[in-house]
Amino acid sequence: MSNRRRLARPVPHTFTTGQTESTYWNGERADCARVLVRVGDSGRFPEYWARPLVGQVRAAVRVRYYDVTFYLDNADESGWRKVTLGHGAPSWPSRSLDVDAEVNGR
Repeated sequence: MSNRRRLARPVPHTFTTGQTESTYWNGERADCARVLVRVGDSGRFPEYWARPLVGQVRAAVRVRYYDVTFYLDNADESGWRKVTLGHGAPSWPSRSLDVDAEVNGR
């Protein structure tokens, strides 16, 4: 029998989306949800990767981090893996999306 203290597993947060997985941004807890969005183009990025997708509905992850809300592309689940397994670390790849509107929850 080991004398090492057994660490309790962290209790996952349940956010307003009803999802129970713990989500993070930059290693800190963040309110994240899978959503469907209509891709937009604010014109802020001259080399915007999603310009051919403008107007289309696409899977995304909405990240609310402090008072900022932004969206990650999630068509291949890479956005969700980043905020769960990768704890939102910069070393995990992701693609940002400009969004006209959320279409509905996923």
